Amino acid sequence: MSDIVKLKNGSMMRGTITELLVGDHVEIRLVSGETRRVPMQDVDYAGPEAAATPPSPPASSTPEPAGSVRAEKVDVHLVANEPGVELHTFAGQMEITSYGWTSGPGGGAGNNRQTTITGTAKSYLPVCTAPCDASLPKGTQRLALSYEGGKPVDVTVVLAGPSRLEADYTSRRGIRVGGLVLFSASFLTGAGLTVYGVQQGNGGPVGIGVAVALLGGLSGLVLMLIQDSAQIGVVPQRKLGQLQIVPTVLAPRYEGASRAAANPLNGAGLALRYSF
Repeated sequence: MSDIVKLKNGSMMRGTITELLVGDHVEIRLVSGETRRVPMQDVDYAGPEAAATPPSPPASSTPEPAGSVRAEKVDVHLVANEPGVELHTFAGQMEITSYGWTSGPGGGAGNNRQTTITGTAKSYLPVCTAPCDASLPKGTQRLALSYEGGKPVDVTVVLAGPSRLEADYTSRRGIRVGGLVLFSASFLTGAGLTVYGVQQGNGGPVGIGVAVALLGGLSGLVLMLIQDSAQIGVVPQRKLGQLQIVPTVLAPRYEGASRAAANPLNGAGLALRYSF
């Protein structure tokens, strides 16, 4: 009998629990062979799958409050174009505002100016790493993809039923690393030319050094700020083996070889259709 780990965000992992430390974490080996460690603060239930289904409560004559909605879950299978792509659910965000003081021209307490820096801190909960299976709430979902522990990239999908999620993650880490190298090399080269020109009393190397530092540094900074991109294609999954018995009236028998060959079956009967 398999074990399951249900997260507070509604997702679920199925496999074999290899370690469970109350108040700390739980480790589960998924059916794909991957081992996942989840903090207990994010876990709603961890244990045998059979024990996860509570007994049905007795029927109550008290109607549910108007407007109450019970989220319906759908099964999804995640695949990705790169190994190590991880799926997350959006948990929430918080607006951050920071205040400070800077000195104005001339200094002095009377010239201090207040500065305000605002930003948004987003929170995500891990679901699984592709390829994997999970259960997510039905409807429009705000998800995110990350790669090798990087910053999650927001993706919004609509889940109408059991689906195959095809994740396409484009990492631009190499571009950012190249930008860092360009930024550092330009700064060092420009500084070296500037110092050399000053020591020699020659303004030519100084101008070249400043130009190299500014142009190369700005170009490297632009490359360092390029972010990864991600998208998820949703492919609805149909149940296999849907056998339909459809009453069908076939065309009557025609005289002549050509018409008989075109209608080898004649008379009323049943037709079987098997759809995938």
